[in-house]
Amino acid sequence: MIFTWLRLHDRLEERTKVYGYTRSWSKIGSAVSIPIATAIAYFSNNLNTLFLAALLPYSIGFISLCTYPKELDGQPEGEVSIKRVFVHMWQTLRDSAKIAGLRRLMVESIGFEGYFDVIKDYIQPMIKIMVLGIPLLLILDDDKRGTLLIGAVYFVFHLGSAWSSRKAHLLSKRFGGDDPASVFIWRCMTLIYLVMLPCLALELYQPVIALFFLLFLMQSAWRPLIISRFDGCSPETHGTSILSVESQSQTFAKMFFAPALGFIVDLIASSGPGLGGKFWPIAAVGVLISAYMVLSADVSQRRAGRR
Repeated sequence: MIFTWLRLHDRLEERTKVYGYTRSWSKIGSAVSIPIATAIAYFSNNLNTLFLAALLPYSIGFISLCTYPKELDGQPEGEVSIKRVFVHMWQTLRDSAKIAGLRRLMVESIGFEGYFDVIKDYIQPMIKIMVLGIPLLLILDDDKRGTLLIGAVYFVFHLGSAWSSRKAHLLSKRFGGDDPASVFIWRCMTLIYLVMLPCLALELYQPVIALFFLLFLMQSAWRPLIISRFDGCSPETHGTSILSVESQSQTFAKMFFAPALGFIVDLIASSGPGLGGKFWPIAAVGVLISAYMVLSADVSQRRAGRR
């Protein structure tokens, strides 16, 4: 809908900036929700209350969605029917696999977003481990201290993500386009994972939390770039469907990454201290994924240059 609005107003060149600002407000909303969720978790001791409390903002969001102007629906291709829906989805899946640019973007999305969504949940056990060694709020039990510190960390992370998302278009401008800006972010990810690897192996969780903050910044800057790149490679009538395929591909990737990574972490934890801290495979796999994306992008650029 954002890109349809930009097309209608002849401002498509601003898609990375506009999407980045839109996502920034989403992250600000997440940051505001963190103190509320932390207070509910702290005082109620019942996480189910969080799901009930979430009904209110979700309901408001649904009402807001219903008020969007009809012009943002785009231009439907004829009458809607079950047959046309299946034909449309088949064309979308075919394009996602057949068009080289879209295929590359799907792989990037799986490697970045799919993996990031799995490893970001490992912050919480690291924070809880770190809490035991911090002489802070000692009058509270470990669970209460952990809840407050996790809330504070995520509050800062979401505010940083809001700032990073707003600056994504400046990266695109600095590097001459969304594609080279994305390669720069992949290089930064490789470096971050390389630094994180020995920290996790040595169980130095304070610097690891700081490195995770950098990962959040990278992810929030990267998302507007890849959404803009998807729009550039997709027909207008298939843009939403292709993003749906991207979302489903991320889900399937998480179904692989989550149990595989969890199994490796548990295996190392049960093997004793000889293999270092149990969380280091998170960074090791991250290095492999990001390094592959950088190298494959360099190969693609050299091939394009020879043409």
